[in-house]
Amino acid sequence: MERTATERVKKMMEVVRAPKIVFSVEKATLFTKAFRENEGEPDVIRMAKSQAYVLDHIPIFLLEGELLAGAPASKPMAVEADFWTKGTWQKEGIESLRGEEYAISEEEAQKMVELTEYWHKIIPEYKLYDLYDDTMWAWKRSGYLLPVNRTLEEAAGMGYACNGMDILPEADTYQVDYGYVIGKGLQAIIDEAKEELSKITSMSIRTEEDIERIYVLRAIVIINEAVIRWVGRYADLAEQLAAEEKNETRKNELLSMAETCRRIPAKPAETFQDALQFQWFLFLMISCQTTTPLGRMDQYLYPYYKHDIEAGILDDEQVLEYLELYRLKFLQMKNTSGGQSRLKWSGQARWNSVTLGGVDKDGNDVTNELSYLFLEAAYRCRVPHHTLHVRVHEKTPETLMQKAIELVKTGMGMPSFLSDKSYIDNLVDNGVPLEKARDYYIIGCVDVTVPEGWGMVFSMVVTALALDTFMHNGYSKQQQMMIGPQTGDVRNMTTYKEFEDKLIEHIKFYMDYFAQDMLLRYLTGRKQMQDVFPISLFSDGVKVGKIGKMRDLPYGIGPTINVGIGTINICDSVAAVKKLVYDEKKITMEELLAAMDANWEGEKNQAIRQMCLDVPKYGNDNDETDELAARIYERICDAGRDIDSYRGVKFRVAGISITSHDPGGRLIGATPDGRYAGSYLADGAASPEQGCDTCGPTAMLNSAMKLPQLKLQSLLLNMKMHPSALETEEDRAKFSMMIRTYLQEGGKQIQFNVVDHETLIAAREKPEEHKDLIVRVAGYSAYFVQLNPNVQDELIARTCHRAVY
Repeated sequence: MERTATERVKKMMEVVRAPKIVFSVEKATLFTKAFRENEGEPDVIRMAKSQAYVLDHIPIFLLEGELLAGAPASKPMAVEADFWTKGTWQKEGIESLRGEEYAISEEEAQKMVELTEYWHKIIPEYKLYDLYDDTMWAWKRSGYLLPVNRTLEEAAGMGYACNGMDILPEADTYQVDYGYVIGKGLQAIIDEAKEELSKITSMSIRTEEDIERIYVLRAIVIINEAVIRWVGRYADLAEQLAAEEKNETRKNELLSMAETCRRIPAKPAETFQDALQFQWFLFLMISCQTTTPLGRMDQYLYPYYKHDIEAGILDDEQVLEYLELYRLKFLQMKNTSGGQSRLKWSGQARWNSVTLGGVDKDGNDVTNELSYLFLEAAYRCRVPHHTLHVRVHEKTPETLMQKAIELVKTGMGMPSFLSDKSYIDNLVDNGVPLEKARDYYIIGCVDVTVPEGWGMVFSMVVTALALDTFMHNGYSKQQQMMIGPQTGDVRNMTTYKEFEDKLIEHIKFYMDYFAQDMLLRYLTGRKQMQDVFPISLFSDGVKVGKIGKMRDLPYGIGPTINVGIGTINICDSVAAVKKLVYDEKKITMEELLAAMDANWEGEKNQAIRQMCLDVPKYGNDNDETDELAARIYERICDAGRDIDSYRGVKFRVAGISITSHDPGGRLIGATPDGRYAGSYLADGAASPEQGCDTCGPTAMLNSAMKLPQLKLQSLLLNMKMHPSALETEEDRAKFSMMIRTYLQEGGKQIQFNVVDHETLIAAREKPEEHKDLIVRVAGYSAYFVQLNPNVQDELIARTCHRAVY
């Protein structure tokens, strides 16, 4: 069996790897036209009718050779500008994209300006920032919640562009149970909503809530019927192309596609093709951001796969081609933003992921043939998206581990490995029933959700900024402004305990402002532009008859605050302060501050920096440093978990970074760990500082296992391995055991880059010769040459382990 992509897939890959991304305002223009025309309608009706208008009128197409219908944009290889999700577009943001990989015509740019003039008066962002006082604005301007925004126009006008037919990111909070919907069909939801409406009489209306429910039910009917019509348009197109097609094989493929699109999504799926096609249309309808998960596809697609295999409708090679083409769909999914926001997710980052393996509700292993086929499809079709995660537990088959490691060895950076024990225990600890917790899957980088669950990490917050301002009593020398609270002059803190307590108090200040920002966002935007489609797909969506933001939801897994960006730098810095200033008294706090403020320049300051560097760093299995790091991490987690969220529950805490450790580091002066001002922070959230883990992978993992990982909803750990470390069967067996041990003994998640320094350096110097080099950045993989130079340098600086020991 030849383990390469089929000719069809190879040809398709050439198309979707287009060097330029077309910027489109087609979806925005259609939506805005309908939104204006439906002014005066109840908001939820206005929204549904406007979305329906887009689905009825947006241009559709099929690429040559496609077996799955459904384009994510109005043009091939396009990204659709957004004006209502994350702010409107300013001219500076538009211009910042030119010269990169985006093609923006003058006509499109002018339309973007015109649409901004309309939407900037409507979107919640402007209402939000109007409520900020001077202290809140100082917090916002600091960049703690990336990016840095100096003015209201910057904050509300950073611009966003994405793909998919959804308008609002409701599905990033409310998780659709794909298997349930695929097995039910949208017509049943429509019929259920109509039945509920028929029960309502004028005399039964008693409250404003009763009226709102009527509007929601009507909107559910409007949008679900529109989705069926939209898919029907693809059936028409496939039939039209089939009538013109001379090749009989292709003609039959198009007719089969048309037949599928006539059946689903109105009716339940019957075949594997039906189910995969249904899932893709659902995904397009609930995804207008980059984090919408794909769930446990090897589980909910398996009954259809098994049916088709047993009936002789498909064989594994045909299934693999479908899965490879499905991967290529995600190379058509594009996203970007204006200005600094792009620094947070360098390299066309996406986190649409499939979670494989794991256990069922009774705790039994559920690995099946599709688990292996998803890995094989990624092996043959080596593109960075969609990403894959493998759930690991005591009974995970070693054959699955080796299949996954085979893919890791290619250097693609996937799959990521997850601890069933840690994720499930955390969910149960947060009140999720055990049976439901066992059905978890990954959303975003490495955060967690369950079918019909809600909650995830909202923003990139730079925890290490609080260390910088704490050391200067609230002032940022790097940004030359007062940001944080005045918790005291560190030079006057006489004991280490006082220093640590005041640091946590300082960090808590930033967290409290984050929580308030989230509350204001919720209050100013929850009733506006209500999208009922995702919540209509819930098993009780019609019965409850409320939009997601206005109803209680089961299985709360959030809201979540991210505490991971630069937290390892804080831990290493605190270790240096404790040892050098308080325990051994080798330097004074005055001397340390002076050296940091000089950015370590000068002979004396360089000597102090070397002393700071010599203090044992996290990642080397040094008990003194690791135990301190664990305590600091735990206290930060406890501070976050003690804050009331806008949903009436306590915040959860998570640890991710994407590429925010680069722009976050630019905001921060020199730190006591020996880091220079403006340089990047530690990557991930459990990863050691770049190059500081010098005692091998086992020591590094021992350090990570000491962190309070159970308290964190997610915690991202990157490790870089030299290709020679996985050469032999024995090497890979040891590698599997290392992963299993880490995940069973306290680790939550781990992922790998398998690449040597020389290759990365060569790719940086001659990108045209390495355009296909894929690396693991954070919770996603990307083409190395598409990353910004700082992130490339940071990847090169990570320790490369040459053996598993």
